[in-house]
Amino acid sequence: AIRALLELRLRIGQAVSYVDATHLKRAHRVPYFGLAEQYGASVEALWFDVPLATCLVRNQARSRNVAAEVMEAMAAGMEPPTVDEGFSQVTRVALEAGG
Repeated sequence: AIRALLELRLRIGQAVSYVDATHLKRAHRVPYFGLAEQYGASVEALWFDVPLATCLVRNQARSRNVAAEVMEAMAAGMEPPTVDEGFSQVTRVALEAGG
């Protein structure tokens, strides 16, 4: 659904669109590069690089928790975004442990 909405925005000429999604693996991000090429757009990544320990603490404070094992598996499989995969720019927002 999110790609369909993005394609609609590109088709009607919206100058900027944001996709707020995890997309942990390169394979999950590939479709966006095809859409961008089709519509002459660029794709930038905003990567929030937060230590797993911080994520686990924050998760406990949420009303809807994700199982720690799930978060650990997600962190272990994370493939950070890179310019080499097709992003025109990657902005890394780093948070140190305990922050």
